[in-house]
Amino acid sequence: MPRMRLDFLKNTSQRVATGRSLPLRQVEAILLYGRPEGRAKVIQAVLPAAYRLALSPTTHHLFLTLLDHTDDLTRVRMLYHIRREIAALARSATGNVVLQRLFERLPGRHRRELAEDLRREAEGEAFLQICTHPFGNHVAQRLVGFTEGAEVLGSVLTPHLARLAVDSFGMRVVARYVEEGGADAGRRVLQALIPGPAWERIARGDDDDDDKADEATSKAIDHGLAQLFNAEAESMVIAALFRQVFIPISVKDAICAHLCEFAEDYLHPRETPMRLAKEEEFAMPEFSNPLPRRKAAAAVDGGGDHLPAARHSHAFVAVFEHGDSAQREALWTSICEPPKHPQRKESEGEDGEKGKREEGDLLEWIVARRETVPVVVAAVKSHEGSREAVWQALFHRRAKIANGAGKEEEEAEEALTVEMLAQDSVRSMILRAFIDVEPARLGKEDRLQLYSKSLELSKNPVSSPVLQRLIEMDGAEGEAAGAIYAFIQNDIEGLINHSSASYLLQSLLQFAPQDLREAMVREHFFPIFVENLRETLSHSQGSRVMQKLLAYATDEVIIEVVKRFTSEAETVANADEDVEVANEESDKEEESQTVRLSPKAQRALNRIRHYEIQSSAIVSYALHQHACYVIRSLLHETRSRKLDQERKLLMNELKPHVFNLAVSPWAGRVVLDAMMGVGSEQLSKAMKNVVFLKAEAWLSEVSEERKKKGTGIDPTIRSILQDQRKRIREGDDTVVESNNVPSAPKKKSRHLHKTLKK
Repeated sequence: MPRMRLDFLKNTSQRVATGRSLPLRQVEAILLYGRPEGRAKVIQAVLPAAYRLALSPTTHHLFLTLLDHTDDLTRVRMLYHIRREIAALARSATGNVVLQRLFERLPGRHRRELAEDLRREAEGEAFLQICTHPFGNHVAQRLVGFTEGAEVLGSVLTPHLARLAVDSFGMRVVARYVEEGGADAGRRVLQALIPGPAWERIARGDDDDDDKADEATSKAIDHGLAQLFNAEAESMVIAALFRQVFIPISVKDAICAHLCEFAEDYLHPRETPMRLAKEEEFAMPEFSNPLPRRKAAAAVDGGGDHLPAARHSHAFVAVFEHGDSAQREALWTSICEPPKHPQRKESEGEDGEKGKREEGDLLEWIVARRETVPVVVAAVKSHEGSREAVWQALFHRRAKIANGAGKEEEEAEEALTVEMLAQDSVRSMILRAFIDVEPARLGKEDRLQLYSKSLELSKNPVSSPVLQRLIEMDGAEGEAAGAIYAFIQNDIEGLINHSSASYLLQSLLQFAPQDLREAMVREHFFPIFVENLRETLSHSQGSRVMQKLLAYATDEVIIEVVKRFTSEAETVANADEDVEVANEESDKEEESQTVRLSPKAQRALNRIRHYEIQSSAIVSYALHQHACYVIRSLLHETRSRKLDQERKLLMNELKPHVFNLAVSPWAGRVVLDAMMGVGSEQLSKAMKNVVFLKAEAWLSEVSEERKKKGTGIDPTIRSILQDQRKRIREGDDTVVESNNVPSAPKKKSRHLHKTLKK
């Protein structure tokens, strides 16, 4: 067989731009399922072009496959091919993904060598530029997340930690360094934020009665933390420091005290800073940051007032989730207590009455804001003392009521029902948290109200998760599941492919009692899938519901589903076999041209099969982007339930199409991997050989146009020329002419050697 033609890997960008063929799926199939010698040929052709191919969105996925399915030696070889281009790849949208996967798969010793290379280049601040880049910071996070990288790069980061901690992208690297670097990383960050004698006192853990020293240390800690709290971007380092167990308790207490003191300023800012007030509508562009800037102000209550967004909500969540009981109680008290800054009313001028706040106003504010609701959810789940106050504030909100034409609107208290809460995009998150920790708070009347409106609520993307949580937290009796099913059973066919209601059906299939589940499958789900199999599995929602049904259905249902697939595929499979036999046995060129597709047409057909189910054949489902997961679930279920006859039926339908599965965009490989997992070892090797041979034949084939053009040389003359070249390489003095007459002996070239005279 002729050698594989891999020259297209040298100019992939040009081929993509000109629309020429780029058989990357065949190359990827050889990497996945090929023989060692075939994979070695592909790797030898791919690795020299690693830098160029990793920068292209069309070809970078080759290296993700290569890194996942090769040995450490190949990964190290790839590292040495791109070692001088680490900084350029880190700044690329696709190159940084390849680098992250490479760091994950490399042995620890080579990760350390790579970190040492970056440390040597740090004199030119190459690594610091990577840390502050929108794409490069992901690579830096991945590298410092490993022990070897954190140990080596700690000395590089230490002089710049204070600057990186307030950078919008560098803070992510510092936060990851604190979380993964252990006690040494926390010590370095605190030393950068709190330099001088104060840090030495904290490091020693002095607990004497020196009031002056304690006050100086507290001021130094507050000053260091103020740099993080006052940064332009919300710092992630604060939450990382609080979550780290090696951080001294004095620093955590200082963070908690700062949040308690400025809880109102961070969660409900009333005054617009002068910088934001005078800022023009169109800000100056930032060429160093290609990502869109986040708007600093947001509209409130639909009026003309623009208030800055809440800040440091992640720090509040960290205190509630990882703090001790005293810290949680202090933080919650600061949220619920009356305002500490009554002078704000004077600074607000004419709008002072509007901005005036009473006790509990901050709590009412944060339960209704999307930016601050994570704080409330964390408080409900972690601090038991907060639940009663939150539950009371949850059912009340302030609404504007118009007094008449031309008059200003006034605020009034409005009582909310549990149905209105479930449909509120913000308050429903708190309601789900209460269902998790205290489901008894939701009374019987409230539950009946939700059950009676379950059909309308299931179609709402906000309220559908509330019903799902009710089913998940239901007891063994299945009261919620039975009540909800009773109200939606007549409309299940229209809910299967619904973007929100399908998740409710999945919860019913998973958490309902056994008898109720069997009744649902027998009366509604199975008949619907049998009647509209192709239409249902063409959508992601229907595919997920079908997978959940297969996972929790009985063996009889699995057998019926397999029979349904195989019975529909019989006629189509027979027709396909007839076409294949005709293609193999045909000797006429006209017939082969009419039946056989060109590579370009075959790729177009593969793309169509990926998005549409072409026929009722099982392979059509296996090549579809959503239905492929159903076929995979069927294979796994028949193997785990020991339904060997049904598993063999499915395998027999899919075996003739292993190459099409291997070179499909990605759906076919999902099924092919499942086939290799559920089949025997000999069958797996046989399928890999088939894929490799067909992929090698595809890459080795010469197009019809190239065959017609040829080289213009007679085959006899070509063989004579090859013999002459061979004799010349072997050092033969005579060269055979075309008329078999020996020519004159070849004159040897003189080699001149120059000598140096002393």
